[in-house]
Amino acid sequence: MPDSTDKYYALMIFAVLGCVKGSVEAFAARSRGKGGAESSKIVSKLFILSGILTPVFIPAEIIFFKRPLCWHFSLFFSAAFLALMYLRILAIRALGPFYSVNVRIADGHMLVKTGVYKYFRHPLYLIGIMESFVYPLAPGAYITAAISAAASVPLIIFRRAEEEKALLEKFGAEYEIYKKATWF
Repeated sequence: MPDSTDKYYALMIFAVLGCVKGSVEAFAARSRGKGGAESSKIVSKLFILSGILTPVFIPAEIIFFKRPLCWHFSLFFSAAFLALMYLRILAIRALGPFYSVNVRIADGHMLVKTGVYKYFRHPLYLIGIMESFVYPLAPGAYITAAISAAASVPLIIFRRAEEEKALLEKFGAEYEIYKKATWF
């Protein structure tokens, strides 16, 4: 039988993680580079819609479904979420002026192969995939996690393919070599 305080603890976890997510989003907005032609703006709008709906669905699920809060589970996913947000900041910093919310090849664009980009071609997309599960799971919103992942993962995979094409077009053989040395 779930304790009524479980709902409040789950909502507090959601609120804390939501504040962290909001802070990282603000950092990302300030870090956005300028210049160059952008594509995939419709996908960006769908990401924004998902980003708006997920924090609406999480508390709704917590309030309407009476489930016990599994503290071990919640702590694990909260820690994983915080680690993902830290990695997201590192990836955005590594990109510097080449960071954008849309697929964009900026003027004077250089291929970034440092920081997390030494190991992953698209760490922000990988983080996005994991975040779509982890953020709702931390406060115990299992249904929202499934919906979030089902909505986000195809968009991320599509966006990744578009970016791969743009980077290959811009950097050619250099990008082919980089692809072989990195994952995702």
